[in-house]
Amino acid sequence: MSLSQNADNSTPNNQPASDPTSDASQDNNTIDTPSSDSSSENEDHRPKGDRRGFPFFIIIIAVAILAALSLLPWAQWTDGKFKGFSLISDLIYSNDDQQSGAEVVDPELIAALNENEDQLAPRINSGDSTYTTIPTPDQVKPAQAPRPSGDQVVIEDYTIKSQGLYNFKRAIANRANRPARVAVIGDSYIEGDIFTMDLRADLQDLYGGSGVGYVYMSSPLTGFRTSVSQRCSGWTEHDIRKNMPDKYKALQGEYFTASGAATTTYNGTDKLPHLKSWNNTGFMFIAPSDAKIAITTDAGTKTYDVKASPDVQFIEIPGATSLAKIATSTNGLIALGTYLNDNSGVVVDCMSLRGNSGISHRSLSIDLAGQMRKFIDYDLIIIEYGINALSSSQKDYSGYKKLMVKTVTRIKECFPNADILILGIGDRGQKSGGVVKSIATSPNMVSAQRDIARETGSLFWDTREAMGGDGAVVKWRNEGKINPDYIHLNAKGGKELGALLAGAIKNALNK
Repeated sequence: MSLSQNADNSTPNNQPASDPTSDASQDNNTIDTPSSDSSSENEDHRPKGDRRGFPFFIIIIAVAILAALSLLPWAQWTDGKFKGFSLISDLIYSNDDQQSGAEVVDPELIAALNENEDQLAPRINSGDSTYTTIPTPDQVKPAQAPRPSGDQVVIEDYTIKSQGLYNFKRAIANRANRPARVAVIGDSYIEGDIFTMDLRADLQDLYGGSGVGYVYMSSPLTGFRTSVSQRCSGWTEHDIRKNMPDKYKALQGEYFTASGAATTTYNGTDKLPHLKSWNNTGFMFIAPSDAKIAITTDAGTKTYDVKASPDVQFIEIPGATSLAKIATSTNGLIALGTYLNDNSGVVVDCMSLRGNSGISHRSLSIDLAGQMRKFIDYDLIIIEYGINALSSSQKDYSGYKKLMVKTVTRIKECFPNADILILGIGDRGQKSGGVVKSIATSPNMVSAQRDIARETGSLFWDTREAMGGDGAVVKWRNEGKINPDYIHLNAKGGKELGALLAGAIKNALNK
């Protein structure tokens, strides 16, 4: 159900310690003179200015201050002008199995590897496109070189008919009539719109468009994400990994329910080009009961009375604006998300789930995706996962590959009109004896991810190779592009990697 804009208008005591007065050994040249005052027997005869214990305390305080400062994301806050450092991690010895950052493997992945999941094998429906089918074993293409010529890492094409970015290219050609839409789903590597906001800016420089695209109703990253200013209250988050009902499992991995007065306000920013304003504001939701929803833009406030329905509904307000506020007092309203973008050019939606390995998406709701596609469909879906499945002690990722093949296959069934581009993991650091090197098992993971693309007839981009291959993480860290954990990009690194991927996409579109 699409609702038109016709609606009711309404208008975050440090004092120095006192001098010690305990007894102490006196200088041998000092002679005690008896006094008739008994209290003088207990006098401390050290010179008044004696502070021999203070240097020790000063050192302790200085170390504590440095340790606290080392925890702050300096490189991120200053766009790489000042490098971050980790005093504690540099003082602690790490063996071969310890990462410079915490090594965490998705618990859901560990459990799934021990389960029989044959019943989850998805069905494929070609939908409106003949370019999203899964190859049979005899159609699987051999692995390709990421650098076939020159220095640029290209997008490897494992689609059956070698059509490359067919759907996205077609949407780019028609972008004056509707936006060419890209979804980037991933883990903490893209959290806070890092990397994806630069990809968005570069693609919008090339092909037009503005606005941040999809945004959650509530987020713990409102003070970290700089591509949109967001304030929110009254929403309860529901995660795709936490017993979410199957019928609400959507590509973004989360939905939100309203409790009492729930509001979210979004403001454009000037952090990057094309983010300050947009010309189309959309809100997607499910109303289990009759609901009242107020949406405010620069043009004013419109209030909508919506009827209860189990189906997805969408309110869309055209008009240039740098503000959007969604408000409801209807308990239980299910918000799927807000969309802030132009109705032309390119839109890039960032959808991140920290700690996710990607296997959660193998159970997406096909019916829900079909309803959402009536309002928001995708021409290109970029899949960025693998960090939370990587282990320094594991070389065989065939089990992970099998589960991710199911994930990609399910995504193709949910979005049959989208090209699928799988990103290999970025280079990741491992500290051994105080020396950081690339994790030795990273190439094994990249190989498994390339095989996922091959076996699902998808596209693949070798992120690690684009960064420089083995040892790249150390170089990028020294250049202030990666955080002290030697895993996650900062703003400077996100800008470079975003430009590299945008260049690869541009070249693929020009083929």
